[in-house]
Amino acid sequence: MVSKEILNSHSVGTLKKEISKTNIKGYSKMKKAEIVELMMKSKEKFMHIEMKTKRQMKKKKEEPKKERKKIKLVSFDKKEEPKKLTERIKEFNKKYNANEIKKQKLDKSNLKKYTDPYFKELEEIEKMLSDIDDNVKFIKDNKELSSTFTDIKKNFVRRVKSNMKKQKANKK
Repeated sequence: MVSKEILNSHSVGTLKKEISKTNIKGYSKMKKAEIVELMMKSKEKFMHIEMKTKRQMKKKKEEPKKERKKIKLVSFDKKEEPKKLTERIKEFNKKYNANEIKKQKLDKSNLKKYTDPYFKELEEIEKMLSDIDDNVKFIKDNKELSSTFTDIKKNFVRRVKSNMKKQKANKK
């Protein structure tokens, strides 16, 4: 049987959750005493509620807090990184541009030897980009370089497939 003591042993949030399960409206701005009175008017809907024990209260408090993500602090005196990154992207662009792909004699046997280093290098460059203090500024300062890099990144797989098809057609 539900009583005021039982209902008062629970928090306002818990009581509101129980009310929301029923079809009762207009309780959201009420205080705890008003909510308890409202629930006592329709006891039959709340018969399942039992007294909250000290053990249940302790369990809630003892739950471990979620760890917050640690923010990675990057120092602003890293002027060498953008220069290294610029050089790395230039090398990447020279090595994997459309003309270089066309020069490759790609088939199933040596495809992996050509594409694996590409993906590894791409991953390293993207990591370096994410580590830069202001990567938007870097991209704005190096528009042509970054647009070429983006073009290669987007179209590499398509170009390799196209090259392989052309080579197959030439063999026949």
